[in-house]
Amino acid sequence: MKEKKKTKKMMRVKEIFKKIINSRHLIIVGLLIIVAILLWFSNYLVRNNHTYTFTGRGQFVSIINGAISINHDTHLFVGSHITYIQEEDVIMSNFIIGYYIRRGLEMYPLIMITGSDEEGFSLRALLQHTSVFNLVEPAREGAFARLESVSQIANAEGLYFIIEGTTINGEEIYDLIPIDLVRISR
Repeated sequence: MKEKKKTKKMMRVKEIFKKIINSRHLIIVGLLIIVAILLWFSNYLVRNNHTYTFTGRGQFVSIINGAISINHDTHLFVGSHITYIQEEDVIMSNFIIGYYIRRGLEMYPLIMITGSDEEGFSLRALLQHTSVFNLVEPAREGAFARLESVSQIANAEGLYFIIEGTTINGEEIYDLIPIDLVRISR
């Protein structure tokens, strides 16, 4: 008698299990779970991606279409389209040109180029090589070696482009250009 009850119970469980397996509801519930996981993952990716654009204008240059993208596996800094706006070129005997982040009273270099030569460098020619101010760095073992300060831009008090140096005539040049930074990601 007990065996008959167990057998009937097993048969009933098997029937219910077959109905569930063959049911459309199982497929719908499974698809809803997959959709929920995909929505969560896409939201995670959007929240971890920070994208900025920037522009600026100073005495010697105009900067437009700059972009910064910071996410969990790549940092991208494109100091794009730097245009020399003076009519006459300036010949620099030594220079430091680059992007800086300001925190408090301190300026921290982000990307910069330096050089010195008695014969001099054309400032216009230096700035036309805009690829100098472009950096892409993938994460290596979860860490960024060179562009760690890029991720600090959101906490910084300002982004600046600085042209500093001496002309071949001995004239000192210092052009501090504040950069207008606009966040375009969520």
